[in-house]
Amino acid sequence: MSNISTEDCKDFLVSKFPHSKRALWKRERKYKNDSGDWCRDFSNPDVGNVSLVEVNGILGFFKKAAVSETTNSMLQRVLPVHKIELKSHDIFVKTFTEDDLELASNLVGRFIESGDDPRATAKGFFAVPSQFTYSFTDVNGDESGNLSRANRNLDINTKFNTFNLYLTPIEHDDYDQHLQPLLQQFFPRQCGEEMECVFGFYYDNPISIKDFVIMMSKQGFKYEFDRDDRYDDRCLLKDIMRTFNFVEGQTIEEAFKPVESSTVTQETTEQDSVTISKPTLVTTIDLFCNIVKDDNAVALEKAIADGLDLSFMINRISMHSYCLNNDLHKCFKVLVQHTKNLAVGHNGEANTVWRDAILFTDDSEFNYIQYLLEHANYDFTKESYLANAAFVYFLHSIDKLEEKFDKLNEMYAACICYANAISNEDFYNNEFVKKQVRKALFDYADFSNSDMNVAIALTNDVIISEVLDVMIEKGDVCIAGKTLRVYLTMVVDRFKHGFWGYDEIERKDNIVYYENALKKIGGI
Repeated sequence: MSNISTEDCKDFLVSKFPHSKRALWKRERKYKNDSGDWCRDFSNPDVGNVSLVEVNGILGFFKKAAVSETTNSMLQRVLPVHKIELKSHDIFVKTFTEDDLELASNLVGRFIESGDDPRATAKGFFAVPSQFTYSFTDVNGDESGNLSRANRNLDINTKFNTFNLYLTPIEHDDYDQHLQPLLQQFFPRQCGEEMECVFGFYYDNPISIKDFVIMMSKQGFKYEFDRDDRYDDRCLLKDIMRTFNFVEGQTIEEAFKPVESSTVTQETTEQDSVTISKPTLVTTIDLFCNIVKDDNAVALEKAIADGLDLSFMINRISMHSYCLNNDLHKCFKVLVQHTKNLAVGHNGEANTVWRDAILFTDDSEFNYIQYLLEHANYDFTKESYLANAAFVYFLHSIDKLEEKFDKLNEMYAACICYANAISNEDFYNNEFVKKQVRKALFDYADFSNSDMNVAIALTNDVIISEVLDVMIEKGDVCIAGKTLRVYLTMVVDRFKHGFWGYDEIERKDNIVYYENALKKIGGI
């Protein structure tokens, strides 16, 4: 892990750009390059975008690989080829191809008519926002006054911790049921559906109205002015929304493309061709989907050589998962070959490919699981508990836990086996798993006694007798700070009071079961 902080990076940037304001430097991304060095992308409105690389604890500027001529010609639409200068009220609204719009319309239609939740990997899914309009409302009335004040003052920079939106499917404007299963992939995690068609967005640090509108627009959601009369009693920012200049395009470069002069001399053109460097490849959902849509492994190889970010997520799943779920096995193999450690995902989780490889049910001639086991690079020994849990699930599902156990963090894996076996006889009915449960209880007691995942597992169902016997044998087992005797006494009490929804016969049987366990410990 890097010992250099974001503040250290800002110190470095201010020293190199003394006229820039420290407060305006914003870290956009942190990742590792092909050499395994930590890189960070920063932006500043006065300077632009800057990438730093940390080598042996020393910061320097990181120059990303230029795009090859072949890849550049194929992906020209999605690469920044000129400086974009937006006015204060300019808003980029993402548009999509006719084919994608049709696919997205069909997905929304099936959801509304039959409740069919589309997968994030479905063709046209990323264009779903184009099928919705939105307006600003207030669920609890807490912000109505402040929103109205901002609207009267036409202040696009007023900041709020909370925004509430009413969303309407354009082709089904009488729809009044829930939209969460369809739209949750496009919104931040701190967002949720408050009621039918009404979503709440919550921020620890307030954001401006303009920034919120930018977030919605760059995904393709539209504020439909032609329907404005329907929202007179609903949209609290109607006047502010009229002040924005919404400009549409498939990319921001396309939307704000400057008018080129026809009077440029050949001499100037030649000079420019010498001094202007090739643009850096910018990884986007559109870019990636366009590369792999025909299982074009050659194009993917070239894009990777040009700097494609393999850690980029496609609607909260990895590129590897996307190719697997769409049965793009040639591109899948390329991604696996170029990924240094498939144990690493986002936010401490493992790469989603391990989960999706088990869940993949489509008929395919290609064995994705076997390819992962034989060709992928993965090492979970230094990764999080959460990441190890995903790999334990994967290995147990294919009966390879013992064979690949050396790829796991031994302590985490043992405790994960313990947590999974507590109420699952099928999981526990494996000699290797039984050994790991004993290790968790006897060798890693300090950790397993404080593991909240164990506590959660214990509350889900009745402890199977084999695991309970091992816990009694250990004697000094704790569950979230409570001794085994205290915990079992609490469980008996809950059964006596009718908690957990068991019927009368089951309740009595469980009371007897746990009271007998208490007797083994040393009395009730």
